[in-house]
Amino acid sequence: MHFLYNFFIMSQTPSLLPEDFVDMVSHEMRTPLTSIRASLGLLSAGVHGDQAPDQQRVLSIAISNLERMGRLLDDLLDMAKIRGGKLELRRDRVCWAEMIREVVQTFEPLARERGISLTARPISGTIESYADRDKIVQVLNNLVHNALKFTPQGQIVIAVADSPDAIECSVSDTGPGIPPEQLPRLFSKFTQLGSKSQTGERGSGLGLSLARQLVELQGGQIRAENGAHGGARFIFTFPHLDAHKLFEKEAKRLVGMATRHEKPLSLARFEFLNWPLIESTLGTQEAAALMDHFESLIRSSLRGESDFVLQSTGALWLAVFSVSKEDGLRILARIRQSFDEHPLPKKSLGPIKVSSRLVSYPQDGTAAEELFAHLESPAS
Repeated sequence: MHFLYNFFIMSQTPSLLPEDFVDMVSHEMRTPLTSIRASLGLLSAGVHGDQAPDQQRVLSIAISNLERMGRLLDDLLDMAKIRGGKLELRRDRVCWAEMIREVVQTFEPLARERGISLTARPISGTIESYADRDKIVQVLNNLVHNALKFTPQGQIVIAVADSPDAIECSVSDTGPGIPPEQLPRLFSKFTQLGSKSQTGERGSGLGLSLARQLVELQGGQIRAENGAHGGARFIFTFPHLDAHKLFEKEAKRLVGMATRHEKPLSLARFEFLNWPLIESTLGTQEAAALMDHFESLIRSSLRGESDFVLQSTGALWLAVFSVSKEDGLRILARIRQSFDEHPLPKKSLGPIKVSSRLVSYPQDGTAAEELFAHLESPAS
C-alpha cells in the first residue's frame, strides 16, 4: 500500500513519470493481483478441499481486500493518466438500462450480505447516449461502493432520467448524509467523509475525485446533496452528443495519432439513400433495429483497438486505424458484401440503397478537416 501511495505522489510530478511508467506499473501489479485472486477463489470454492467456517471467513476478508486493492490501483493509474493527459476516452453507444443492471448485479451480493437493498429505479423507454461506457461504470462503481460504506441499513437506489439536453444519473442512499461543511470539498483528492463508515473500511479519498474527473472529461458535471429526509444523493449529468460531431472529434484524434506514429488511417461513411422510406415503412423501432444489424456487420469486420463505428440518422461512420487506402477499400468491399448477404427485416422494402465512400490519411489529406470534406462529398 505504501508503494501505491508513493506511486501516486510520483505521478503528480511530471519529471518523475517516464512515458511508459504507468503501463509498466499496471502490468506488473495487475498480474500478481489477478493470480492471487484466482488462487483464493479456488480455495473459497472448495476446489482444494472443504474449508472450515473460520477459514472461509478469512478467505472472504482476503478476497475483499484484494478487490479493494484492485479498485485503488485502478483509481491511482487513472488519476496518473489524467494528470499526464494519457487517458483516452472510447465513446460508443451506451444503453443505460443494461449498464445500470450490470452495476447492480456486481454489488448486489455485498449489499445483501450487509442487509441493504440495492435497486435500480425502473426506466421509462430506452435511454441511450454516446459515452465511454467503461468510465461511466467506473463512476457508478465508486459511487455505489461509497454508499455501501456509509449506509448502515435501508436502501441504495440508482436512477437515470433523460431530457432533450442531457442524461441525469443518481445514486441515493439512506445513510447519515454528508456533513454540510464537507460538501464544498467533497470531490477533492484525499478527502474522506467524516461520518463513520459502516464497515470500518477507510477509503483512499480518491474515488470521488476520480469520479468527478471521469465525468468532466466527458463534458458532464457531478454534485452531491443531502436528501430532505436524510441520506446522501450523488448526481451526475452527461450532455447528449451528436454522432456526426462526435465522429469528427474522434477522427481528429486519430489523425493526430496517425501523424505522431506515421501510420495510415482510413475513414468511411455508409449512407442509406432511402432511409426516410425505411423509417416510414418499418416504424422507428424496427428501423433502429435494422441499423443496429448493419452496425454489427461492420463491427464484425474490425480488428484494431482504435477502430470504431458510430450511427447517425440514416448513416454509419467508420474509422480504421493503421489501415492504408488499399486495405481500407478491401474492408469496404467485404462490408458491402456482408450487407448483401444479410439484408432484410420482416417487411418487404425492396432493395436497401446503401452508398459508401472511403478516404485515407495521408493519400487524401493530412488534416482532419480536409479528410472530412472529401468524406462528405457525393458518395459512390
